[in-house]
Amino acid sequence: MKFAVIFLTAFLLTYNSAQATPLATITEDLAGRLEHAEEAELISINISMVAQTDWGSLISQATKMARLERRAFFVKYLKEFASENQREVLELLMERSVAHQVSEITPIWSANVVSCQATPGVIRRVAVMSSVRSVDWDKRKYMLPEGPIEDRGERFETTKGIVSNLTLVGAPDVWALGYTGAGVLVSVHDTGVNYNHVDLADHVWAGGATYPYHGYDFANNDNNPMDDHGHGTHCSGTVAGDGTAGTQTGMAPHATVMCLKVLDSGGYGQESDVWQSIDFAIDHGVDVMSFSIGWQSTDYPDYQQWRNTMNSAMAVGMISAVAAGNNGDWLGQFLWPVPDNVCTPGRVPPPWLHPDQTLTGGISDVITAGATDGSDNRADFSSIGPVTWENVSPWYDYPHNPQMGLMDPDVCAPGVSITSLQHSSNTGYVGGSDWSGTSMSCPHVAGLLALMLSKNTNLTPAQMDSIVETTALELGSSGKDNYYGAGRIRALEAVNAVPSGDQQPPTAIYDLTSTLSKTNIVLQWTPSTDDVGVSHYVIYRKDTPNYSPTPADSIGESPDTVYTDAGAAGDTTFNYCYHVKAVDGMGNKSFDSNEAGEFDRYLITLP
Repeated sequence: MKFAVIFLTAFLLTYNSAQATPLATITEDLAGRLEHAEEAELISINISMVAQTDWGSLISQATKMARLERRAFFVKYLKEFASENQREVLELLMERSVAHQVSEITPIWSANVVSCQATPGVIRRVAVMSSVRSVDWDKRKYMLPEGPIEDRGERFETTKGIVSNLTLVGAPDVWALGYTGAGVLVSVHDTGVNYNHVDLADHVWAGGATYPYHGYDFANNDNNPMDDHGHGTHCSGTVAGDGTAGTQTGMAPHATVMCLKVLDSGGYGQESDVWQSIDFAIDHGVDVMSFSIGWQSTDYPDYQQWRNTMNSAMAVGMISAVAAGNNGDWLGQFLWPVPDNVCTPGRVPPPWLHPDQTLTGGISDVITAGATDGSDNRADFSSIGPVTWENVSPWYDYPHNPQMGLMDPDVCAPGVSITSLQHSSNTGYVGGSDWSGTSMSCPHVAGLLALMLSKNTNLTPAQMDSIVETTALELGSSGKDNYYGAGRIRALEAVNAVPSGDQQPPTAIYDLTSTLSKTNIVLQWTPSTDDVGVSHYVIYRKDTPNYSPTPADSIGESPDTVYTDAGAAGDTTFNYCYHVKAVDGMGNKSFDSNEAGEFDRYLITLP
């Protein structure tokens, strides 16, 4: 999708990790392409900016925010941050587009990247701009690990009932508890989805008049993400197929599916299209993203931007299930050696580190899925870890050899002979041995995450990952390993481990103020917000400032945003220092408010 360029003026917190290197690098891949390019030729490129988000500072600002408030905060920040840092580049590109030297200008805010098509002369001009880190060839590459569909052959399935892979992981036992994924939005980033298939048609995303076909086609830049390949519909069916046509294929049969087509009819795609689809998913409230796609190390993916993008997704509270890849030893040896056996973005770190991951580093947003068969044996095609980020700025973490690197996959799920929805029929199913791969495992994990969120919508990415990994059926070596991860997912155990009910506290109060009279002190504040609603406010008082309130300090409650402390004598040398906390209907209390009151006859307001 080619979004309009909008410039926002804002004060932004920026971190420039490469100020000492003011000139961008034309990547080796792009340099090779330029050698054979005509001067008037338009080449697809990704322009990555030098400035990077200071996640530590931002997350500290957001710690007291409720889930929806936090999401809105990060989305606003990321858009403004990218707009400000991309300004100079976008102005140049817009200027050169008038002379037809640039086209399809697309700012991508989750990665702080600008995608476009440009002539070699413009590319060289952009590459020397101080705000640019690198310029890369946005080459269209084959992204499906399982091979072209025309080489696999479709085997049409007529078996009715619940498919065996769902029974193996315990999904029907979770449905019996009443958790079916209802209310959870899952985006499938793939070859598109047959949104008319009866097993999906009544629970695909409603995009209104702007997106009437339940998503967007980034591969062809139109609003109709109909599947013209088959892979995406099959994966979507494993997430949420509800069995209307007779065969139950979906882990979370009442989850809502957003259809995001990022690959063309041949299974080819570009990094920029996937990054744009992540922007779209964040903007439209997706909870879980599913990626049964991947770049090999020989495709030279932009590791830094993949991790930046997934960090953005984690910050807003989304979580991603990603296929590990099919680079296993099924031909007698691994197709790519460790630490490059797992595809990207599957190699991006998870949001929680297993205790067996004793070498620590940064976290991100990806739960990587390996594949097992119906007998819980590792599929020989399934990619293995570890992976490393030791050469990727600004993290330089998880060094490998002699150190352990980052363990991958994180978990495994059924991925051999999986039956799911047929893209060329609105009632059909396909399956058999040709429908095998970590692409089939990944949507099992995405569906499990939807089941968990249907029990508790306030789970954080780290909580979800830790529950999925610690409740998995251990396979292979004791603990987490680089073949099975933490083990094969178990839906019932995972959902039972999810804490029940609302655990999201109301937003904290930041503007508590006080007014004095001879007989009382009146407190006022702006209403707090909460996902289920604020019930009342608790008021705390002590005679010393800068304190953390305890239950013993409580002096009363208020149903609204005004409280009169009739026991306080205003305008005296006595000290009255107040805090207020909001309480929701489930008893969750907000973080401390700022402090206000009287100290030695003076009004005080402290942060």
